[in-house]
Amino acid sequence: MKTIAEMFNNTYFRIPDYQRGYAWTDKQLSEFWDDIEDLAENQPHYTGTIFVEKMKEVAPQDRWLFNAGNLFYSVVDGQQRLTTVSILLYELLKKESTEYNEVPVEKLIDQYIFTSNATGNSRVYHFSYLNNEQNDCLLHDIFEDKQIIFKSSSLTAYDQNLLNAKNFFAEKISCLYKSQRDILFKKVSTALKFDFKVIDDCLDVQAVFETMNNRGKPLTVLEIL
Repeated sequence: MKTIAEMFNNTYFRIPDYQRGYAWTDKQLSEFWDDIEDLAENQPHYTGTIFVEKMKEVAPQDRWLFNAGNLFYSVVDGQQRLTTVSILLYELLKKESTEYNEVPVEKLIDQYIFTSNATGNSRVYHFSYLNNEQNDCLLHDIFEDKQIIFKSSSLTAYDQNLLNAKNFFAEKISCLYKSQRDILFKKVSTALKFDFKVIDDCLDVQAVFETMNNRGKPLTVLEIL
């Protein structure tokens, strides 16, 4: 089991082209928020399984970190939860200019949102899409990277869901005091526990993905357990 802090440590996640986009609506966002609010400050909470495949090649702009030994994973299952957590963390960090729980915001941005190169003119995001159009929306509209050119007139339903999640968390966070935001950040980064699994190289990843995402069939007793 891993926390978000452990999962994002020198690690970068990419959503492959064969995945659908972000599908969570207010119902799932409200349930997720309520789960976090109901947690005691140091109470661990099982949040699901994340299946990933280790990437053997990355985009040109990511290679300097890849060559330095940082891990890059293609997300096979669990992208909805990872997307939601990434948006929530960004909105929390955007709200605070100094620190969370005595850790400077600049360091937390580097750990959870993006890493800049030595000159500061290039960013590698910890979470992004391999689909360029959806990635442009994520970086420009959600992570507010104005170096990215994106026409909002071309928003898809998945893009709208991303924006809805951003607005949902921004509204929730706006009502919190600094002490409450500190607790919330701690909960998200260290209390949420994920069963983190790396798929073996010998398996067909797309077949695994289709099996996990087979819709329309009731769960068996074994799957529920």
